[in-house]
Amino acid sequence: MKIITYKDEYKSDVINLILYIQNYESKINLSLAEQPDLNDIEKFYRKNGGEFWIAVENNRVIGTIGIMNKGNGFGIMKKFFVKADFRSRGIGLKLYNCLFRYAKKHKINRIILDTPSVAVTSHKFYERAGFRKITKADLPIEYNYPDRDSILYYIDIGAIGLTDKVTKKMIDFYKGNKSDIRHFLKVYAYAQTIGKLEHLDEHTQNILELSAIVHDIACPLCRQKYGNTNGKHQESESEALLVPFFEEFNLSDDDLNRIIYIVSHHHTYTDVDGLDYQILLEADFLVNADESNYSMDVIQNFLHNVYKTESGISILKSIYLNIDK
Repeated sequence: MKIITYKDEYKSDVINLILYIQNYESKINLSLAEQPDLNDIEKFYRKNGGEFWIAVENNRVIGTIGIMNKGNGFGIMKKFFVKADFRSRGIGLKLYNCLFRYAKKHKINRIILDTPSVAVTSHKFYERAGFRKITKADLPIEYNYPDRDSILYYIDIGAIGLTDKVTKKMIDFYKGNKSDIRHFLKVYAYAQTIGKLEHLDEHTQNILELSAIVHDIACPLCRQKYGNTNGKHQESESEALLVPFFEEFNLSDDDLNRIIYIVSHHHTYTDVDGLDYQILLEADFLVNADESNYSMDVIQNFLHNVYKTESGISILKSIYLNIDK
């Protein structure tokens, strides 16, 4: 068995395999006319920077997968099929890994796919790979597909391992200042926990975690420039540090700007827009209350005037007020 990029000599085999699985196995009644991409792989996949792969054994097509590049880091994963006789042999994983490596190399980080609701085994594969279900309303780009009671999945592969790399860079950034390192790691842990308990979508969770890691990036500069780490000084100095810090990580402009906004407002407790911003405020206070030995009056005031999330409130009460709920 070998996996190769698509060649026109296999066109009939590809079409026959896909239509057979769609209509005789899954019984979703999809015609070739509804799938014009199958008649022109070059136009629909390669022309805009995508690709299409086939698994071949004894000159027969036994598997397919493709990715359409939709621009701005988005891609559509399409036509992921393996012939019945060849399933459970790792061929699907090998096809997916070809797509994954290509997407990473070409910075197609946000991948969407649709799959029939009856394809339960496929759903398990996608979920093990890190995809999460989304609704049509959640689609981040326009995407038309032949809907057969379809389920939509989404993954941001650019975020896989990103927080670990940013965490390591932040540790190095503090040049051995153990207090600063301990602080951001604790805030990061609380933010991560609260975000997951609040069921943030994957993208918002990633923005929250990245913001938590770098939220005090201006502290060393503020100590040198102002002789203190006053919150307003931190907010005003953060953007100029964040832009070069994240340059190597190839974040989208929208994501970088959101992180800059949150970090540049993480001592501002009014007009809080978004759970990523809200949860960072709560996580930072959980750590500051301990490190600065805040009074019960201050903690109670924050509880009633700043905290909003059920999980953040519960954790604050459990740590500082000895209240379970």
